[in-house]
Amino acid sequence: MASYPQIIKLFLRFAVASSMLSAVADRFGWWPHDLCVWGDMTTFAAYTQTILPWVPAMLIPLLAWTATALEIVFSLCILLGFRLKWVSPLTGLLILSFALAMATATGIKAPLDYSAFNASAAAFAIALCGRGIWEIDGLKIGKTE
Repeated sequence: MASYPQIIKLFLRFAVASSMLSAVADRFGWWPHDLCVWGDMTTFAAYTQTILPWVPAMLIPLLAWTATALEIVFSLCILLGFRLKWVSPLTGLLILSFALAMATATGIKAPLDYSAFNASAAAFAIALCGRGIWEIDGLKIGKTE
């Protein structure tokens, strides 16, 4: 039987991973058009330029695609429970950098409305939760006791 902290950790993993994968799906236009914030990578890149106005325009597509790729990889790792001690703090930093960029470029309301600080804190918390359930990290593949 799973313990309460293990269930909480599983919920945190699902919440962080699903919210990031939802944002990625939005960028790829996989949500219905009327539900999309961006709807495509071009619009997301334009938003990236808005929140990073000091970055040269020629680097913006690279940053937008890099952030998207990291969100996919980190989300899948968190969902599967793979290398959580490393991936969850990196995810927290990625989301926190997004939140701080939004706050400095557009004001504090946007990252608060999008719960970006909450998602960042949840990602950091995953690393502190101890042993979980349904995690690749918990498998004893090739390990001897």
